[in-house]
Amino acid sequence: MIDLKLGFGFMRLPVIDGNAGKIDYDKVNNLVDCYIKNGGRYFDTGYHYHNGKSEEAIRRCVTERYPREDILIADKMPIYGMNSKDNPEDIFNTQLKRCGVDYFDYYLVHNTSDLFYNGICKELNVFDFLNQAKRDGLIKKLG
Repeated sequence: MIDLKLGFGFMRLPVIDGNAGKIDYDKVNNLVDCYIKNGGRYFDTGYHYHNGKSEEAIRRCVTERYPREDILIADKMPIYGMNSKDNPEDIFNTQLKRCGVDYFDYYLVHNTSDLFYNGICKELNVFDFLNQAKRDGLIKKLG
């Protein structure tokens, strides 16, 4: 099999009636099948993509249909949408469940800036949590 050096992003997927939350799963399945058939294996998603439905699309179209060891899943901690009441662990566990995985191959801190880093990230101990999740094997590569 060819090792395709191109990722498949789940940020802009085919939708029904122009509704970002109504993903056309038949079309996405066809796209995923073509991508994998041609050597692709890296899938990228985010907590807020498609009104929170992108991660579910990863589960329905990728992780429920292909062996976990044959694919790479990347997700992101949504710093820009968090507030002091949010819990990074709850968000992370929701993402694992939505994606249908026990771990992420790649996990990124999304949209970090000085404002978010010195505010939300520090206040909610985001990096402490993520580093522990990496030590626990829930994240293979953290960025």
